[in-house]
This record gives sequence, C-alpha cells and structure tokens, in this order.
Amino acid sequence: MSWLAAHQPAIAIVLACAALLWQVIQFVVTHTNDARNRQFEAYHRLIKELVKPENGQTHIDRQCAVVFELVRFKRYRPLTIRILRGLQDDWKNNPNFHPRLASEIDRALRLME
Repeated sequence: MSWLAAHQPAIAIVLACAALLWQVIQFVVTHTNDARNRQFEAYHRLIKELVKPENGQTHIDRQCAVVFELVRFKRYRPLTIRILRGLQDDWKNNPNFHPRLASEIDRALRLME
C-alpha cells in the first residue's frame, strides 16, 4: 500500500494521459469514418449525375465535370475505370453521345490507368 501512496502523482498522470490518448484515438477514428462516408456519398452522387441526367435531358458540361471529378476518388479508381469503360461501350452507338463527353472519358481513363 505504501508503494501506491508514494507513486500516486505518477499514477494519476499516467491515467490522465491514457484517458487523453483514448479521446484522441476516438476522435481520429470518428473523423476518418465521417470523411469516408462523405466521400462515399459524393462519389455515388457523381455517378448518378453521370448516368441519369435530370429530366431525361443530357447535360454535357455537367457530365464532363462529373467525369473530371471522378478521377480524384482514388479509393474507387478500379470501379470508376470499369464504369467509364462500360459507359463508353454502352454509349458508343448512341447518336446522342456527345464527342466532348467521349473525349473527357478518354482523358479520365488515361489519367487513371
């Protein structure tokens, strides 16, 4: 018991540091998960805008911007490459497939590969 009494200040400091460290770890984990969830939501929103334009109309400039932004999502790169290649194949015989969008998809694929 005398050892505890003699080292009480040191034990208190160690416990306080451990509590602080635990709070920091929880913050980092929560922040990382939140960032990952925001990235997930943003990525899927961009994919939706690319393949399903509003009101059934094609908005070429918005689609080009979406393709440009998709390159930044490194975590989803393999999926993005597969999606863009699939869209190229699906849209190549479509007369409404704008050459500007085709060019932007080609550029994005070159950057990602």
